[in-house]
Parts: sequence; C-alpha cells; structure tokens
Amino acid sequence: MTQEEIITRLIDCLDFHLHSTASVHQSHYKNNIFKLFREAYNSGYCEHTSRPLLTGDALRDALQVRWNTGGADKKTQRQKLANDVLTMWDEWRYAWDRMRNY
Repeated sequence: MTQEEIITRLIDCLDFHLHSTASVHQSHYKNNIFKLFREAYNSGYCEHTSRPLLTGDALRDALQVRWNTGGADKKTQRQKLANDVLTMWDEWRYAWDRMRNY
C-alpha cells in the first residue's frame, strides 16, 4: 500500500467514525486504524526520510488540506477526532520504535 492509499483509507475511516455513534477508542474501530498504522510503519513511511512522512504531525497537516470542508461544527468534530487518532498513532510509533531497540 502506498502512502497516498494509507492517507485516503485513514480519511475514509475517520469519515465513517464521524457518522457512527461508536467511539473511535472501541476495539473494532481502533483496530482498523491500527492496521493502517502497522502498514505505514512496516513499509518505512514513519521514518524521517520518507516522503510523504506518515507521522501524527505530518498526517495532521495532510488532513487539514484534504479534509477541510463543511461548516464550523463539522470542522471542530473532525479536528477532535483527528487529534484523538493521531495521538494514538504517535503513541504506537513510539512504542514500536522502542520495541525495535530491544
């Protein structure tokens, strides 16, 4: 899967979660996002030399450009969801980086 495909699938997952009543922290939903993280990490897309880089901050920037439509309420909901998900993304990256060193 390419970086572009991962970004597109992440946006699809986030859009799905916005229209769902379930929390993104529930196991099933979190697992879908984790699979994308795992693909990005194992493909080397989280390495600082990767372009585009798929870290939480880089993804946040990409989401702002591609996912910036709708009214103020929708933008606020999207920002909150993106922050929750991308915080998890960076936590997973931190943990996996540490595991590689052991």
